[in-house]
Amino acid sequence: MEHRPEHEASAPLVRAAAAGDEGRWRELWTGYLEFYEVELPDQVTDMTWQRMMDPRSGVVGRVALLDDHVVGFAVAVIHPTTWSVAGTCYLEDLFVDPVARRRGIGRSLIEDLLDVAQDRDCSRLYWHTQSTNPARGLYDEFVAADDFVRYRLLVQPAGPTSQGADRLQRDVKKQP
Repeated sequence: MEHRPEHEASAPLVRAAAAGDEGRWRELWTGYLEFYEVELPDQVTDMTWQRMMDPRSGVVGRVALLDDHVVGFAVAVIHPTTWSVAGTCYLEDLFVDPVARRRGIGRSLIEDLLDVAQDRDCSRLYWHTQSTNPARGLYDEFVAADDFVRYRLLVQPAGPTSQGADRLQRDVKKQP
C-alpha cells in the first residue's frame, strides 16, 4: 500500500519500508535519537529494523519519499487493547529530515498510518511526544492532546545479563 495525498502534486509518497531503505533509515534514525538526546545500543536499532522487515511482527515501518529519496519515517506498533475488541496502533517514532520539513511529510506519514490502522482493523491511532516538541502544532491539527500523564519504569529483563541485580530501574534519561 502506498499513500500520496491527492491535493498536492509534489506531495511525498509514503510506503512500507523496504530492505533497500535500510541505510537511509539508519541515517534518519540517528537524527531522531539525537533530537531526543538518546543513545541506544546498536542491538536495539538492529532489532527495530528486523522487526520492521518481518511481516509477522506487530512493528510497522513506513517511509516517506520526495523525488525517490527517503526523507522521513514512521514506526508504529499494532497491538491488542483491553478497551476494544479491535487492535490499536501506537505511533512510536516519527521523524522527518530537517532539510525536508514543512513540506507535508509528517502529515502524510500520520495520514498513511491512519490508513494502515484502518486496514488492520484497529480502533484507534495514538502517540505521545514531549511537551516542547515543535511538531505539536501538526499533531494538534489531528486531535487535541488529552490530559493523561505518562509514568515509566524501566525493567531489566531476567536472564544471563541481569545476574540477579536490581531488576527495576528508574527512567532518568530523556527518552522518546
